[in-house]
Amino acid sequence: EEDDDDSDDEDMLEEEDDSDDDSSSSDDSDDEDDEDSDDGMDAEANEDAIEAIRKAAMKMQQDIDDDNSGDSDSDDFTNEQMFATDKLLAEAFRAKRQELSRKKALKVAAADFKFRALSLLELFAKSQPSSKFLPEIIVPRLLNASRNARIRFKSNPMEKSFLELAQRIDSVLTKHACKHAAMVTGAGKDVHEILIQLIDLADNGVGAGRDSDAAKGFAKTAAVACAYIAKVLESNGKARVAAEIYKTAITEKFEKKTSRLRAPFFAELIKLSPNVLALSSKELASLCDLGDSARAQFLRQESLQLLFQIFSCKQRDPSIPSADEINSMCEKPLANAVKAEVENQSRRADICKMCANVLEAIGRRAEGFSFSQKAKTAIENANETQKKRKPHPSQKTVLALERIAKALDIHELSKKKNNGEDGEKMKTKKRKSLLDDEKKMKKKKVTSSFK
Repeated sequence: EEDDDDSDDEDMLEEEDDSDDDSSSSDDSDDEDDEDSDDGMDAEANEDAIEAIRKAAMKMQQDIDDDNSGDSDSDDFTNEQMFATDKLLAEAFRAKRQELSRKKALKVAAADFKFRALSLLELFAKSQPSSKFLPEIIVPRLLNASRNARIRFKSNPMEKSFLELAQRIDSVLTKHACKHAAMVTGAGKDVHEILIQLIDLADNGVGAGRDSDAAKGFAKTAAVACAYIAKVLESNGKARVAAEIYKTAITEKFEKKTSRLRAPFFAELIKLSPNVLALSSKELASLCDLGDSARAQFLRQESLQLLFQIFSCKQRDPSIPSADEINSMCEKPLANAVKAEVENQSRRADICKMCANVLEAIGRRAEGFSFSQKAKTAIENANETQKKRKPHPSQKTVLALERIAKALDIHELSKKKNNGEDGEKMKTKKRKSLLDDEKKMKKKKVTSSFK
């Protein structure tokens, strides 16, 4: 019995130990459940806030005339959700404001850096005008930068800083970097490739209208940069290479309707290096003979204007172009320009006036030149054809045609005038020598009588 009692007591002790273990394990599990529930509450709160923002976005997208909009009471925010949403939205807007401020500060710093770099380049161009880095690196890169700034301004017109940067680049190029091309020597072999690239840039423009704020100024800057590179080539004995590039620009770009090249582009070259464009006179004259369309009439006026500037330029070598090339131009292109059929009377008079200007300039400035008989005949026939065209020419047109007729004899008249002046000088010299001889004879007679 005692053994039975002892066994019962042992069994009871074991049961108590088991119960203690169970209670302790249950306590641990309760603690873990409490921790999980706390984390779960935070996650649920975030999820509720996100869900609230999502519902707000969905509400904004709903149509106000939706039939089910009245049943949306279940989607209303609770106070806790509203407070959580306000906090999240405030943080989002604060972060966005800080990001915008940072970007603005970076933009201002970048613009300031660019202007400082331009000031350094300006100082370099002033102090080292003969450096080969100007035509090879600085000028082409600055022109590219000016174009890119204008394109960015075109896409975002509110950002005036892009236009200000482009204008500052234009100032550095036109006033300093492209001023002393004749002083640059020892330029690399690839300078002609740079000229081709810059002419392509000028022809493409900035992708905007010619009269837009983005396009203003770029055409002139590009013309100055191209003329500068051409002058560098001429200074290094490569004038004909530059002339060939401009010939290609005239025949393949200037003739096209989509081209952005105009007469002022080539006029900049006449100011800096007239001989280069004078070598392209034949190609310019060919633009006078493209027909009677509106585009042909426009190109005819542009080419006549440039030819007049070439032959009037005092810095041009009078032997360029040659006499044969001038007579060839007069025989066909210029003769066709004189007799061109133009309906508008004002434009008709302007074209005849331009032809007269060109022919008079040729007669005045061409050294050792006289119009060939074939060229004279072609111009005279064209003159008569224009007079007979209907409607009857206006008074301005008639006066211009009379100037054309006189221009053909300007050179001969000047030769006769010079010959007459030479004859008068010879006569005056002869009279003076005779008077001197008479004085000597009188002096001898007085001396002999005194003796």
